[in-house]
Amino acid sequence: MPTYEDPSSGSDSLDFRKVVSMLLARAWIIVVCLILSGGVTFLYLYRAVPRYTATAVLVYQIDQLRPMDMSGLLPENTPAQLLESRLRPISRELQSPRFLQKVAEIKKLAEDPRFLPPTPDRLPTVEDAALRLGKLLTVEVPRNDNVIFVTVEHPDPNVAADLANSVARQFILQKDADRGEALDQARLKLQDVMTSLRTDWEAMEREMEPLRETADDLSRALVFQTEMINQLAQERMQLNSRMLALESSSKQIDESQGDLTRLLGIVTIATDNDVRVYRQAIVERELALTRLKQQYKEKHPLYIQGENDLKAAQINLAKSVNDAVLSVRSALETMRKQEADIQAKFEANRRAWDANFKQMQASTNAMNSGEVELQRTILDRVMQRVKEATISADLFNNPLKVEEEAIVPFSPSKPNKIKVAALGVFAGIACGVGLALALGFVDTSLKSLEETEQFLNFPVLSAVPRLPELEAETSQIIMNDEANFAGAEAFRSLRTSISVLHKGKTFKTILFTSALPEEGKTFCALNYAVALAQQGQRTLLIECDLRRPMVAPALSGVREDYPGVTDYLRLSPSLPAAPVGNVPDSGDGGLSFAELRRKHAEGSSGASAPATAATEVRAEVANRPTLDEFVQKTTIENLTFLSAGAPAMDAAELLAQSNAVVSLITEAQRKFDRIVIDSAPLLGVSESLLLATQVQAVCLVIRAHRTARNTVQRALEMLQRADAPVLGIILNGLVATRSDYYSDYYHYEDYRAKARNS
Repeated sequence: MPTYEDPSSGSDSLDFRKVVSMLLARAWIIVVCLILSGGVTFLYLYRAVPRYTATAVLVYQIDQLRPMDMSGLLPENTPAQLLESRLRPISRELQSPRFLQKVAEIKKLAEDPRFLPPTPDRLPTVEDAALRLGKLLTVEVPRNDNVIFVTVEHPDPNVAADLANSVARQFILQKDADRGEALDQARLKLQDVMTSLRTDWEAMEREMEPLRETADDLSRALVFQTEMINQLAQERMQLNSRMLALESSSKQIDESQGDLTRLLGIVTIATDNDVRVYRQAIVERELALTRLKQQYKEKHPLYIQGENDLKAAQINLAKSVNDAVLSVRSALETMRKQEADIQAKFEANRRAWDANFKQMQASTNAMNSGEVELQRTILDRVMQRVKEATISADLFNNPLKVEEEAIVPFSPSKPNKIKVAALGVFAGIACGVGLALALGFVDTSLKSLEETEQFLNFPVLSAVPRLPELEAETSQIIMNDEANFAGAEAFRSLRTSISVLHKGKTFKTILFTSALPEEGKTFCALNYAVALAQQGQRTLLIECDLRRPMVAPALSGVREDYPGVTDYLRLSPSLPAAPVGNVPDSGDGGLSFAELRRKHAEGSSGASAPATAATEVRAEVANRPTLDEFVQKTTIENLTFLSAGAPAMDAAELLAQSNAVVSLITEAQRKFDRIVIDSAPLLGVSESLLLATQVQAVCLVIRAHRTARNTVQRALEMLQRADAPVLGIILNGLVATRSDYYSDYYHYEDYRAKARNS
């Protein structure tokens, strides 16, 4: 029997066809999500209050602050850096609570019902109006631009435009009021800086000359000695790193106490070339000796030679390990001497550097000379800016001005119906697709022929498509129904697959079972039996699902209360088991039990007295019921039916009577060409496994898109342990999509329908 494949060992790559199949199989989820999203979007647009947006544009004029930007004192700022440093504080100030309260107080927003309707509890205050204005106000500063957008959003377009213009004008007025004070403070600050810089520069200039030459010489000496110290420190660090590795190896060597196994565990010893060569030689000698042990005895010359070679390799390995140990210790001693030399050189250069550095500290010429020059440059620039600020104070204007006033908007800015509708559609589709894919990946059922065969490593004998019209308690026989052409063709394909699966072998008894109830095993067994009958073969359909018989209601003209399998098994005595299989054509092979009784009765008078055991068997056969007493003819030609019979609570015990079951199947094989057995599900009951060992073939029915993989695998394992002859799988209820080649059945059915109508 084929082995099972672990699903976790398969490829984890995401198959595009699999994703498409998931989406097509759950397209209704996407439609429902799209409808719900559309409804929510429509409700939002219906209840949303229109809001209007008005924007006033402020421009920042950078040239107005040229006298104050100290250009030349420090590295020149780019325009983008200047804008960023100027506009960010303005943006924060426009949205500050203090400024908003001032605007609310001037415009009397707390008293305007259009802006802030009064509440029943109390009248609005200026703080409430400022808080409300802060929520409606938006200040936007584009990057690398000198404009500021002041935007106000309000349900009333006139109020939105008025507030935007008021905020912009009030901010400019506030800046104009602070202009004089800012200029005076800047001028005083510049004068103080100039005085301080002049004093410092004159003092530094007097101390600079005597120390300049000495500082230059010491600086060059310090640079050279610093390079030497760094070089020696780097060499010492590299040497210490190698010494640490060798010291660790030496310590491990001492701890090993000469143990060869522990020595070989040391990295330095194990990586030695000779050690690796001899270790490889030992492995090869051991493998060779293992092969010689399998071929020769211990006293054989080749066996002795192999042992000697192995011992020689082990001796060489021990010698190479000893040499490696001596090499490690020798290298460690050499490195320690090198470290002492480097340390002596390092200390000498260090002492020389310390002496020069002390002299450098005594002479601060190099540091002071640069600082003096910087102080001189700053002093010149500050003096120039003081003159410029004094001259241009009267010409200085506010760098902010209103470039464009806000106008009353004609159409609302929110909600954007097109954008909201597009987002709603996108959200609905995204949620639907995500939910469909999530359910698809969570679903562990088998959904296609390729997936079933790949996972179970069993052939799929036939794939029965899902037939929605059978879900309404209608007839379960579809072989003569033109409307169910695809389903009928699936059972014809099943009939062909079973007949050609094993060439030269005919399966007369076929058992249909499933892992769980309601997977369609009765439906498949019934229609397969009808397909055999339509082929002209005398077919017997046996209902062995004694706990839940479902075949009789699907067949017209048969009685559910007619004696059946349970009655036959209860009335049958225990006989020696007869072989089950293709019954050979003998003289008594085609006779019923009644004819057998008559034949044995006629021949008993002239024959000699049989043995006691044979007499007992004839007596039991004489009391045995015949199959003809229990089977029923159906309205379908060549199809005979054996019902479950009287309800049986001891179904497992009845079917456990292997002799009676074998007798039933054997008699049915003599009288019919094909026997189709509908048995109970495998999981939960035990009688199906008993029957599976008494038939020639077993077909396992799986409900596509529903039965879990581990459930099917468990059922197949049970059949495998029972040594049941499993032919293959019947995939029932398959949903054919455009991504599945099985959908060609549907296309062919549509073509036949059009041909009939034309």
